[in-house]
Amino acid sequence: MIISQSQWGSSRIYDDGDLRGSWDPQYIIVHWGGNTRERSTFEQATATLRSWQGSHIRRGWQDIGYNYAIDELGNMYRLRGENHAGHTSGKDPITGKGWGTVGVGIVWIGGKADTDGPSALALARLDAYVRERGLPVLGHVETGKATACPGPFLLDYINNGVRPPVTEPTEEHMLIGRGHPVGATVGKIQDALIAWNEDALPRWGSDNDFGGETETWVKNFQESSKLSVTGKVDDETAYLLS
Repeated sequence: MIISQSQWGSSRIYDDGDLRGSWDPQYIIVHWGGNTRERSTFEQATATLRSWQGSHIRRGWQDIGYNYAIDELGNMYRLRGENHAGHTSGKDPITGKGWGTVGVGIVWIGGKADTDGPSALALARLDAYVRERGLPVLGHVETGKATACPGPFLLDYINNGVRPPVTEPTEEHMLIGRGHPVGATVGKIQDALIAWNEDALPRWGSDNDFGGETETWVKNFQESSKLSVTGKVDDETAYLLS
């Protein structure tokens, strides 16, 4: 599932229903937005996107400069999508074309890229998109731009083929303090929800992606179990699901 322009509050909505146009990008270019504070909730992520969009439009750009964004919860947001070239500066030395016209720009909305890096869910979403598109991946700095973007963690991920754990995340990559207890994987949570109610997660099933459907069913479980209904898998929720 991709969160549409209208769902995150974009001021420019032009083709939400058409996710793939005739544009034929040759690369995926990964960015970090430069946040110095954690952005770990949907509300923080969408507010950040609206702020970036306003800033980019004031520069004279058509819209926010990226094609997609990924937040710490593993949500993927349609920004320009794939009908509209992005705004990565510089030129591809092979084709001579601007990077914005040959590369899909994906930005991580998280916090300090130089210290903690993206969450496991954010990396899993990026990894899924990379596998789907089958394109070579570059960090922004690798396009020749004088920048530290996307930060050492993401750059190491790109250059060394690091892939996020899918079934058994390490403590280093767990979403500590972000609604998921250490050691509880998304897939196990989803399996437990389905074991509790065979009608749970009818659309996506157990896909290791903590998206909107999973959050809704966590809330359903919490309500049924007379817990605080937050949609977050806190320690008490995880204990009852185990």
